[in-house]
Amino acid sequence: MSFHQYDGPGGEFAQNHGFSQAVVLPASAKIVITAGQAGCDLKTGKVVTSSAEAQISAAFDCVEAALKKAGVEKGLLGVHKFLTFMLDTDLEPVMMKIWRERCPGHRPTWTCVGSSKLCFPEMIVEIQAEATL
Repeated sequence: MSFHQYDGPGGEFAQNHGFSQAVVLPASAKIVITAGQAGCDLKTGKVVTSSAEAQISAAFDCVEAALKKAGVEKGLLGVHKFLTFMLDTDLEPVMMKIWRERCPGHRPTWTCVGSSKLCFPEMIVEIQAEATL
């Protein structure tokens, strides 16, 4: 995979916030797509509600668990695309901080969508990912 930013402020913004404007996959890539993952505790299956940061981190844990189960050995480092849904997009900087701490230097493409409601009432975030084997 190769990740790309366009020139200027938009590309600089993406680079500084932990994502890329475009990705090129090799022709032989086998793509793995996760379902949207809630911020659930992997041991209990319950949505983590102690803090927004804890729920977002748990959502990344669930994405990584799904990817690894599907054969993506690199887990989150194998992701080339994220689609996130958030009840409060003001929490996006929190999500990006967690991302940069977990996977420094890795810059997949990323779309963040504000949503008025998610599947379970206690959910504040849902994350879907695409990766390659």
